[in-house]
Amino acid sequence: MPEAVPFNDSINKINGTTTTTNTSNVGSVPITPIKSTSGVKSTKNLKSTATATNATTESNGKDKDIPTLLKETADSAPSKLRSNSTNADATTITPGVTLKDKLIDLFNQSTLRNVWFLGNLLTLISGLLYFFTFFSSSNVIWYKLSFLGACLSFGGVIHQTKVLQAVNGGVSRAGVGKVLGNDNVHYLYCALLWLIIPFKTTTLSLVPFVSFSTFHVLNFLATDVLSLFEPNSKMNEYGVSLKKVCRDYHELPRKTSAFAEILTLFYLILNALFWRRWSWVMLSGYVVFIKLKSESSVFTKIELKNWEVRIDGIVSGANNKNVPPMVRNAWLKLKNAIKSLNSWKLIETAANEVNKGR
Repeated sequence: MPEAVPFNDSINKINGTTTTTNTSNVGSVPITPIKSTSGVKSTKNLKSTATATNATTESNGKDKDIPTLLKETADSAPSKLRSNSTNADATTITPGVTLKDKLIDLFNQSTLRNVWFLGNLLTLISGLLYFFTFFSSSNVIWYKLSFLGACLSFGGVIHQTKVLQAVNGGVSRAGVGKVLGNDNVHYLYCALLWLIIPFKTTTLSLVPFVSFSTFHVLNFLATDVLSLFEPNSKMNEYGVSLKKVCRDYHELPRKTSAFAEILTLFYLILNALFWRRWSWVMLSGYVVFIKLKSESSVFTKIELKNWEVRIDGIVSGANNKNVPPMVRNAWLKLKNAIKSLNSWKLIETAANEVNKGR
């Protein structure tokens, strides 16, 4: 999805977008949290940990390595230990800590994660407001804000995963291939297209981004926010249920996005045929996006094949003898042209050209 909910194990293994069975990491990236609470409480926890460590060493009568001691200390800690980190490490929380303190600690862990979450939240809320104000002239504002949020979220993921460091110190074939083959780079590029080019609002173009943001926001709430509540509380149970929903339907945003992206391509082709304003510029940029996706995304490849089968059934089916031969010939020529284009690998060609220039 595309493809995918960052900063959580539940999605970092397309987006995209989810649990360990996820096939993509679109829009997802792990963030190593700062494992401490605030103020005096953290100091007390450190002291208690040090005391427990010394006690363990003395009781055993021999030295142990620090990782082993820390693990034993964590294992013997009370059940109040909770973690909202990507790796589910235990974070010591004093019994008297409030929910407000937990939330403050959560959002103090990483500025980049906050930017990612706010970007997804902006895309989701602005996208919904755009749909609700579809017939209003003000919906253009929400339309653009949705893509601005997408730029923030996908840009944050790209920065965190250090994708662009693949070309640091000199452009290389492997570096270019890694950047051009990254789903997060694809969606940042696509969001910038819709944000910058003054083409008319296209509802279909929002579907992939709103789908991903919905999934990411829900997963973040389930994994990081609702888990802060007491284990037997209703809110914690809601979080467990929501996490299960995200795990069971983690491929849905990817499939929905791939379907919407191909429909958007057809829509842009029709606009270009009628010479709508900025249509050819938008189509040219979007074709590059689809080409990159067709080389790197299984979902896009499957969707393209599905559309080929659908159109073949309509145009060339044995029961469709009423279809004019001219239409059939046009479809065959178009299909052959698409196959020829598909045989040319954009990512590989770009990487090879860079390698030749070195």
